[in-house]
Amino acid sequence: MKDEEVMILFAIVIAIGKVLYDHKETLDLYTQKLLAILPSASNWKIYAIIALPFVIYLNYIINVWLSNWFNHIRYMKASANETRSTIERLATRSLDFDNKKELEAFTDEVNRYLDRLSTPHYRSFREFKKDLKIQLKNAKNLHEELRHKEEIEDLSHKERYLEHTIEELDKEKRKVEFYLEHSKEKKFQSMHPEDNPVFLKNNLTDEKIDLLLKHGYSYSNEYDIETGKIKTYLIKPPMKHSKEHTFVVWNLVEILSKMPEVSNIDVNDTVGADIEFTWEGETPAALEVETGTILYKKEQLQSKVSSHNKKFGQFWMFVVTNKNKIPKFRDYGRATTRKDFVKNLRKMMKSATQ
Repeated sequence: MKDEEVMILFAIVIAIGKVLYDHKETLDLYTQKLLAILPSASNWKIYAIIALPFVIYLNYIINVWLSNWFNHIRYMKASANETRSTIERLATRSLDFDNKKELEAFTDEVNRYLDRLSTPHYRSFREFKKDLKIQLKNAKNLHEELRHKEEIEDLSHKERYLEHTIEELDKEKRKVEFYLEHSKEKKFQSMHPEDNPVFLKNNLTDEKIDLLLKHGYSYSNEYDIETGKIKTYLIKPPMKHSKEHTFVVWNLVEILSKMPEVSNIDVNDTVGADIEFTWEGETPAALEVETGTILYKKEQLQSKVSSHNKKFGQFWMFVVTNKNKIPKFRDYGRATTRKDFVKNLRKMMKSATQ
């Protein structure tokens, strides 16, 4: 038995003695009444034997009660020490939480003990009430800081996610653009632009028009020799030729290719006549398309005429886009307007078949 338990037992004995002393007269009266009803004292041994089991049982009951009472005292003391330790821990704990969940668990525990401090059972721990309230206030402030921190981290995470998503979408966009560009390029090449500097707008889809415009073609309204009408074309001149010159050459080739007498058509962008062909499979012939600017370059014009006379003889002629300049070109050789081209071509080639 521990010293403190001995002290408690001693205090109980003193308390019982005091109660007996205070009620001595009452106790004496009851003792006399008890002795009066007891049998003769000569049989005391028999009475003692009969009473012994009751005394032993009473002693057992008292010991059990005392043991339970002391265990309860020890439990209460241990519980009080544990409660004090817990409250001290809550009141002095450093608020170094990194996340809201841990802080909220701590706050809930502080609130529970603050509620308990208002009960009589926790009266001895009320000295910690002020410290717990301070902790609660600081925890609330920290909770706001952690909430803001989490919001910032969440926004930062969303930002990184969006950046990653944008990056992936950009990659996909570049892939699609590359595919579309490659697809468009294939469509453009399927139009054989190297052989077709001129396209009739009415024969094109919007997609093809867009492709041609992106590859250097531009709109131009030109006179079609076959129909005698002005039509809109998309033209990309080779070298330094004008759109008008490019169109007329193309238009003449279109007409020549439909004539059964004509074969071996060649278009020259630099050296030689603009269009060279063979008539009736035997006679080489040529066409020189002129807008009129070469009239101001006499030496170049004379050189061209001499070269054509030497190579084609009488079977070549100028196709002049400006009818007002026909007389000047006729000073150097045969010349025709676009409108009269087919008629004058057959007239020129008539002697080749005779």
